[in-house]
Amino acid sequence: MPTEEIYGLITARGNSKGIPNKNMRSINGYPLIYYSAKAALESKYLKKVFLSTDSEYIANYGESLGLEIPYIRPKSLAQDNSKSIDSVKHLIRNCSLNGAICLIQPTSPLVTKNDLNKALEIYLSTKKNVLSVSESSFQPTNTCKISSHDEMIFIKRNSGEPRQKLDKYFKLNGAIFINSIESIIAKNSLVQDKSIAFIMPKWKSIDVDDITDLRMAELILKNKKIFEQN
Repeated sequence: MPTEEIYGLITARGNSKGIPNKNMRSINGYPLIYYSAKAALESKYLKKVFLSTDSEYIANYGESLGLEIPYIRPKSLAQDNSKSIDSVKHLIRNCSLNGAICLIQPTSPLVTKNDLNKALEIYLSTKKNVLSVSESSFQPTNTCKISSHDEMIFIKRNSGEPRQKLDKYFKLNGAIFINSIESIIAKNSLVQDKSIAFIMPKWKSIDVDDITDLRMAELILKNKKIFEQN
């Protein structure tokens, strides 16, 4: 165990507009939240793994897996417009935590303990915040705004360069956020400048928001060996 205490946190609301009761929706035979909880509990660097939820049903299931349930999250922190940072700060205050927080989203069922361990090792070796990302298909030369007259206004002029010579772009995949508690309090954010990127493959970066995402994640879970091949 590292000298600095690192706590896992899974945040799971009891309701969702996209998929009702999404975090407990069955995916490949287990509730969606099971996968992130299993990865976090099996990680060798997390002192404890907390679950922050407003749902007694989810809390009871999380407790059966071995997650720590210090309280039921207030409804004011479980609205459609609630921010993850507020739930994280609520945990820090109520449990008097010091060290670092590793937020693992329950909507990222393809994250494994090995992913977490590698990301946490980056944090421990650099002492910088770590965010998981995946390569994006976004290219400013192919992206435009549409004017009121349906005219295309490109973000960047297309120089005609072949795809292989274009810069690569990355996006947050929403799976892993590792931040020192000191920086969370100081910056009031989980996404901070100069964080270190933990790059994950696209197939592991599904963030379940709707039924299509859920079915895609289920398909990959059933055929992981295919996707794991280089």
